[in-house]
Amino acid sequence: MNCSIFAQQQFATSNNLAGVFSTSQQNDSNPPFENNTRLDQNHQDMISMQKLVTKIEYKLDNLNKRVDKLSELTLFHAPSWAHHVSEPLLDQSDNDWRLLAVKLQYSVDEIQNFASKADPCLVMLNDWFAEKNSEQATNILCEILKDIKRLDAAKVVKTAISSINGVKTSCVDDRTYEKPEIYLSYQWSKQAEIKELYKKLKGIGYNCWLDIMEMGGGDSLYEKIDSGIRRSKVILNCVTRKYALSKNCKREVSLSDSLERPIIPLLLEDMKWPPKGP
Repeated sequence: MNCSIFAQQQFATSNNLAGVFSTSQQNDSNPPFENNTRLDQNHQDMISMQKLVTKIEYKLDNLNKRVDKLSELTLFHAPSWAHHVSEPLLDQSDNDWRLLAVKLQYSVDEIQNFASKADPCLVMLNDWFAEKNSEQATNILCEILKDIKRLDAAKVVKTAISSINGVKTSCVDDRTYEKPEIYLSYQWSKQAEIKELYKKLKGIGYNCWLDIMEMGGGDSLYEKIDSGIRRSKVILNCVTRKYALSKNCKREVSLSDSLERPIIPLLLEDMKWPPKGP
């Protein structure tokens, strides 16, 4: 009996081994070209993936450049005509924007930082106007451009100065200016837009107080602003993000409110209301 069971077990084991060898032989018998095909397919998949990754990296790089460009144009200090000054100075030459930066007394590190931006000259001009009186900064810029023989860019600045002087003259010649109806409160980066607003309001019969003709800066300017607010009937606040963060603009709002002057907010940008202030 035991011999019979032992024989059956041996027979089963032999069959199992035969099956294993048979399967192994079948696997070994796969044609080589099938393996090559699979390798080729994997290789093609890797190439496709690499192309996709490269395409994504390109799009990200493009996006980063656009973000940099947008950040350079956001909360802008320089006048709108600065774009026209920047364009010719970007062309590489012995008297391009880099020489202008040196003449404006920027350090090597600062110039290198500007150079890393999409529009280095525009970023530099933005910085130049950030902490300086607009008229003074404009006049210095014009003289330096003449000094480095960049008459093309200097012509743009000279035209801007003439435009400002024209508005100053028109405001001073206004006989009823001593009793303005509207005080225009704004942040200086929107100077060009405010000049147009002033002209349109004056064109339809409103007398406006605009500080653009009082460009000396310092205490005398603050005294004239104080006087202008006190003599005006209505305060038109031209609100932007920079306006909300400006201490000088906040001072004008506070004085207007304390004098109980009617305040009309005019939003020049898409922003939340009320805006966050300093």
